[in-house]
Amino acid sequence: RPFDGQHWAPAIDVYEYPDRFVVHVEVPGVEGNSVDVSCVGSTLTIRGEKRRPAADDEDTPNLYRERRFGSFARTVELEGKIQVDQVAARYQNGVLEVVVPKMESERPRSVRVEVTPGAP
Repeated sequence: RPFDGQHWAPAIDVYEYPDRFVVHVEVPGVEGNSVDVSCVGSTLTIRGEKRRPAADDEDTPNLYRERRFGSFARTVELEGKIQVDQVAARYQNGVLEVVVPKMESERPRSVRVEVTPGAP
């Protein structure tokens, strides 16, 4: 439920790799330094605000008004334990990328099977 009572919410994609989660958030028109990323336990929360341009106030006559403005918050529950102190975020070309590393103990691990000659 992306909107959860909000006027708008950015679209997100969540990817899971063996060692990390990667979250992409579309936030064109949002200043990168006005986005807050926080992680508590296995819950990732992204908050920010898309401000209405000064020349576009509510009283300005318009033909169409499809763009949305205001505050937003998106919360993602990630499976397993994560390294909260290693979460990194970068903003480029209107897309926020958040990389959330998994705890070493949560990563898949292959175990080599030793074969003993002559054993059943």
